[in-house]
Amino acid sequence: MAEYKRLLQMAVMGFSNLNMTTLRSYDVAYVDIDSKGQGQMPDDFVDYTKVGVNMGGKLFVISFNKEIVINRNTVNGDVFNEAYNVGDSIPDNTFLFMPHTRNGLVENNLYGYSYGSGMSSFAPMFNIDYENKIIQLSSTVSASQLIVEYISTGVSLSGNTFIPRYCETAMVEYLHWRTRKNDYKASRGAVIDAKQDYLEAVAELQLLEDIPTYQEIMDVLYSTSSQTPRR
Repeated sequence: MAEYKRLLQMAVMGFSNLNMTTLRSYDVAYVDIDSKGQGQMPDDFVDYTKVGVNMGGKLFVISFNKEIVINRNTVNGDVFNEAYNVGDSIPDNTFLFMPHTRNGLVENNLYGYSYGSGMSSFAPMFNIDYENKIIQLSSTVSASQLIVEYISTGVSLSGNTFIPRYCETAMVEYLHWRTRKNDYKASRGAVIDAKQDYLEAVAELQLLEDIPTYQEIMDVLYSTSSQTPRR
């Protein structure tokens, strides 16, 4: 049992490392806000990409982290509505939240209206204590709940962690490397070989990550066709 727990801890560290360096795991959380204007972020929270709040029956995106997320309103400098392919019911000047599950139902078309141009230049409407994973709203924002799209470590303490099948080889090689590194009987050459095997597995994983997604291909095709002169 002790050996299992040790390997499990290594696996948690390895998968978190992959999500911080090679993969990008995203999720959406509904964060309840208390009377002090504070909310507890998920245990797998790394940084936010979008923060939405309900105002007058409409969802507004009050902050959009342009340093992390590719602005889906532009592709190669061409401007278009990021939610164009979701349906004609999605209005312009909106930000689409990634598909996620809420109360057992899949949310595919959740979008928020832009709170204004240049949102990132607005006076901060919240601050985040990254160490304790707490968000603090400013006095200008009144909300009982926030919708937060965020980068995840990929490892949740709730037990909802899922490791994609294409990551398995890299994870196995990581465990081989770390167990040899912690084994005082292992030769230096064996440790170096195990690390090299892991790095090669990560490189293959990076190639898979760099393959354009269907969404990205459609974005480029749409931006190209929308700029074609009409006859």
